[in-house]
Amino acid sequence: MTMTWSIKKKMAYALEGLMTDGSKTLLLFIAFAMFGQGLFFLTTWSVTVLLRNNLGGFHFKGYFTCFAFSSLYFLGMLLLFLASPPGNGVVILTLVEICIVVQLFIAPVTTPPMKDTVRNIDRSVAKIKSAVFSVVIAVLFIIINNPYTSIAMWVVIIQTLFILLYKGGVRIYEKKD
Repeated sequence: MTMTWSIKKKMAYALEGLMTDGSKTLLLFIAFAMFGQGLFFLTTWSVTVLLRNNLGGFHFKGYFTCFAFSSLYFLGMLLLFLASPPGNGVVILTLVEICIVVQLFIAPVTTPPMKDTVRNIDRSVAKIKSAVFSVVIAVLFIIINNPYTSIAMWVVIIQTLFILLYKGGVRIYEKKD
């Protein structure tokens, strides 16, 4: 069986993605684990990956800029989680409900470095999947209100804020031209 150029390109892209994302994830996990926050990192990373596959998000051309942004993102999520007062469930739940509506209107977004990739997605399916995933997190938060469901709720809020900011920034940029 011979492979077409398109299949080879897809395989090379997938391998490159696995290697760069895998090394970045491993380095970040080690750093967070050294400070006793390994489980926090794994929870945040898992929810982020599942949500971003459908929402889209920021992408950077270079490994180091991506690593720096990812490091700041996970550190920011940890600080947000540690700083959020207990008993703020109604506020978080309300924010996630707003996020679900926002996701249905603007998800998914694709930043320029990802526009030319070999990955094609059905936009309407991605919208529904991200909203359903967010609803599941909200239901888990109501049923099992623990630190990990709270982390997941903050991930939904921050990831939705990112795509909202990106979408708004693109519109402002397009109006200038």
